[in-house]
Amino acid sequence: MAKKIQSEKPRVMTRRQISHHKKQERRQRLIFFGGIGIIAAVIILVIVGIIVGEIIPNNKTVLQVGDTKYNYSYYVDSLKVLSVFQSDYSPSEIVADVPQTIRQAQILREGAASLNITISDDEVETTIEGAGLDVNDATMDFIRAQLLIPKLQEYFGTQLPETMPQVDLDAIFTESETVAGQIRPEMAATDNISVLAEQYDLNPYSSNNGTYGWHPSSILETSVG
Repeated sequence: MAKKIQSEKPRVMTRRQISHHKKQERRQRLIFFGGIGIIAAVIILVIVGIIVGEIIPNNKTVLQVGDTKYNYSYYVDSLKVLSVFQSDYSPSEIVADVPQTIRQAQILREGAASLNITISDDEVETTIEGAGLDVNDATMDFIRAQLLIPKLQEYFGTQLPETMPQVDLDAIFTESETVAGQIRPEMAATDNISVLAEQYDLNPYSSNNGTYGWHPSSILETSVG
């Protein structure tokens, strides 16, 4: 006996059911797009945080030498490379030396360039890689300056005569010309300047209590003049 095949009729939704279904669809869309909006807002906040917390400070100028500006990122990289070459110094001493090191490196580079004395980028990068340092602008500038020093010494060594008049320099750095005038007669009357230096000298880097040793007289005449 053949089986009777029954066909299913499509389900007809009532108006109430259709209305409820549409409300569910709208609710799901709101949840979906609301979630996307929250994710987008979080991403934007993260990006803004990176810009405000890292990019802007890193690009902020913290030092200027002549017309050249150095930002925070350059300063940090300089601190890193200086800590390698001054490992015997305390952290506070290294931090204090960074601005002066940046200035001296720029002066060396500019002075050498005016004399047509240069160091190639390849030579600088080879030295950096050999020292295991990161290659960045600050490290490049620092290493270039260090490599220029012997070349500048060689250059100026050829410019100096074999002999020249020299003087044995004794000096005291005082707080004012008035104090200098007061102690000048005492300096002229004594063969031992150390006692006066201990009392009046403001320069903590003097080699031996006011005694600076022998120096070309022409250099001293130029600096005094």
